[in-house]
Amino acid sequence: MKRKYGAGFKPYNTSRVNKTILKSNKGEIIIGSYAFNKQVKYPFPFKKTPHTDIDIKHKRPRKAAKRIERNLDRYAGCDNYYVEPLKHDQGITYRVKDRAQGGKTIADVSKLKRNIPTTTIDGEKYETLSHREKEINKMLKDPKAAYRREKDLRMKAYINRYKKSLQRRRYI
Repeated sequence: MKRKYGAGFKPYNTSRVNKTILKSNKGEIIIGSYAFNKQVKYPFPFKKTPHTDIDIKHKRPRKAAKRIERNLDRYAGCDNYYVEPLKHDQGITYRVKDRAQGGKTIADVSKLKRNIPTTTIDGEKYETLSHREKEINKMLKDPKAAYRREKDLRMKAYINRYKKSLQRRRYI
């Protein structure tokens, strides 16, 4: 029987939570700013991109989100996390949220509709930077995705800065 939230709860450790999320499922592909930070070789002349959650693509998103939630609850020692489907996505995206932080989203698990080019780092698959850049360009052209425009422009700028820094190092 699971203990209720608050009973014996371990303090929130972001790096430990991230490791628990990443080691929860096989066949998952990590995308977004977390994947960018993992692939960029530092010292990059700019700070890492900020991310509030980990974005994951999986063939079975509901099952993957439940497994992540179960592993995080096991780590916390109580029933601290829960899975919530997005209302507008009709079962395509699920969010793993934290009760202790007022429903803060820890991970977004979406359905993997097609193959994504990946690179493997430490046994985990991450979306390639070139594919991320193509996806961002596609989103910037889409008028329905106007709410993401600022976020996408910032990510595109990070990718362009990284490419320029690589070019500078090659010619020095």
